[in-house]
Amino acid sequence: SEGFDTKIVVGKEPNIKEFKAHSIILLSRSAYFKNALSSRWANKENGIIIFNKPNISPLVFEVIISYIYTGKFNVTNNASLVDIFISADEIELLELCKQLKKHLLETETAWKFPKDFITLGPHHDVDLYNFALDLAQYKNVIPDLSADILRIVASGQDPNYDLLQKRISAYPFDSKIIDAKDAALIASWIDNERELPYRFEDMPFKFELIYRTSQENFSISKFHDNCDNKGPTVVIIKVLNSKEIIGRYNPLDWRSTGLMNDRCSSSNAYDDYKCKTSKSFIFSLLSFSNRALRKSRLSRISTETKQSFGNNSSQRSVSGTSKQHSYEVGIIDKDTFEIEEYEVFKITDKRFSF
Repeated sequence: SEGFDTKIVVGKEPNIKEFKAHSIILLSRSAYFKNALSSRWANKENGIIIFNKPNISPLVFEVIISYIYTGKFNVTNNASLVDIFISADEIELLELCKQLKKHLLETETAWKFPKDFITLGPHHDVDLYNFALDLAQYKNVIPDLSADILRIVASGQDPNYDLLQKRISAYPFDSKIIDAKDAALIASWIDNERELPYRFEDMPFKFELIYRTSQENFSISKFHDNCDNKGPTVVIIKVLNSKEIIGRYNPLDWRSTGLMNDRCSSSNAYDDYKCKTSKSFIFSLLSFSNRALRKSRLSRISTETKQSFGNNSSQRSVSGTSKQHSYEVGIIDKDTFEIEEYEVFKITDKRFSF
């Protein structure tokens, strides 16, 4: 550690450890650290870069940092190989991921499964490894799906993506459409300066459900009662008879004209209200049963534009329209669609709330 210029603090209380490292080595071995050690993410104290990594345990990071410096993979502590695999994938150590995948496929003890449990599905253990490792390339999937995988093997069923009809989240989240990981991804998009995605437990935004169509029977009056003048919101739509989930972030208040004291009085209580913003964006996400097979899509406003909230908006009925005008790219491959479920979340920045 002589001549080090970086301190990496890993783990959470009470299990925290500090590792001394050299930024030139970290940068040359991992593309991840090019962003992580930038001035945007890491602080400096007395000329030393300080980088915090609370989501990786000290045991796992010992293996990771040893590999970065030596190029050799050797586990001498009790770190879980699956945890090392997930962390190596996050830090973009591709060769280490290949070695771990090979090792996990060849060594059943690496999974720490009891022998008597494996015998419940003797013809499916190899399928289990292949299935889990295939899913592992998608960040953080294994922790959420491990119980489902074990149940599949124990019951003698063939592993199949369609058997996983619902994403299980380690964090409770009040939605019928998205889960905590989706919320964390959306939070990263809201925080436009952020290059690395949030984890749900670390994101600075609170998502508060304020409207759901299945509870209000697509009532436009209930929508405005619940959503008007609430500040920034995220709308999530589950497209009927489809695996598609689409949504929009609105950094402004929802409003309707024609209300008492409104500056744009109209006979129609819910006529158009338009304001300019450059911070709105639209997006598409993965459905519950198809997450591992598709990618999310984000489309920001290409030029500052007026956002219209009211007339012909999709919240008025069970149908919606999607046409690319002011955004960078389209998010759904159709102009009209039917809505199965529709949710609105009030977004509060916890860093500035009291």
